[in-house]
Amino acid sequence: MKVGFAICAVLISISGTSGFAGDLDQLDWLVGNWQSQQGASWSEEHWLPARERAMLGLNRSGSGKGKSAFEFLRIAVAEDGTPVYWAAPGGRDAVPFRLDTLQGQRASFINPAHDFPQRITYERDGQRLQATISALDGSGAMSFSWELTE
Repeated sequence: MKVGFAICAVLISISGTSGFAGDLDQLDWLVGNWQSQQGASWSEEHWLPARERAMLGLNRSGSGKGKSAFEFLRIAVAEDGTPVYWAAPGGRDAVPFRLDTLQGQRASFINPAHDFPQRITYERDGQRLQATISALDGSGAMSFSWELTE
């Protein structure tokens, strides 16, 4: 019986989402104003602190040529306690991605039924935040990175 409990404990720890408290405090490393600039192209992502079991974010980018894009972002705790990342590019209907792994300052959200992306991963390294979107198997990966400004 003790072996069974030990195996369960190992499996839970491998999943990365074990011990999630449902209050989003473990994702507070996303909070801040993040910006990048490469020539005329710019991008920024802003995340507010969690409140009432939800974090709100906004991404916008442009090329300096009068073309820009935006995306409304939200991470909310589902009824089962799992964080769900909601992305609404261009203000369209939001698409849900459930938390798959959370390890330190790295979180991966997935939606296997979505065409692309199927995985959204955020990782913070000091004053740098990187987001990577890809298919579930990691193919077609595209990364975006920003520096913390405030």
